[in-house]
Amino acid sequence: MKILFSFLLISLTCLCHADIKDCKTKQEANSKIIKILDLINNLDAEKLYKKTADFSEAKKLIAEIDDPELFAKLVIFTHYLSYPGGIDTTALDDTFYALCNISDMKKFKEHKQYAQGLLLIQKGIPLDAHNGEQFAELILDSKDNSEIQKYFSSTIKRFDSVKK
Repeated sequence: MKILFSFLLISLTCLCHADIKDCKTKQEANSKIIKILDLINNLDAEKLYKKTADFSEAKKLIAEIDDPELFAKLVIFTHYLSYPGGIDTTALDDTFYALCNISDMKKFKEHKQYAQGLLLIQKGIPLDAHNGEQFAELILDSKDNSEIQKYFSSTIKRFDSVKK
């Protein structure tokens, strides 16, 4: 509920201070994220534990996202909705993670806003052991990209020196 309220507040603030068309575009993007999160969150818990839940609608909506910054926001929200994980919520936590995680950003590798999406993730999620490894792989796989070099040169240098 807090997430929904935050998005609505941002959207309403946007209406007061920006161009209406830009606000509507942002509201549509926010609505996509909210709908995906709501779909995942409302999956039948029994089916999650029995591993018979149907993820097709959520997967379809996630696949339709063509903006790495929007996808990065979804990754950040799913991270915080599934962590800290608990033994009693494992099925739901795993579902959030399986449907949308950092390594899925690779599908945007050629997108002009790819580096911006990675910057959002870097600022939005603690890049500890597992997340940090996935993030580093994305950076190293796209180190030929000039935007990646611009923002992540120290990361690239650090990992290149470790490889030697």
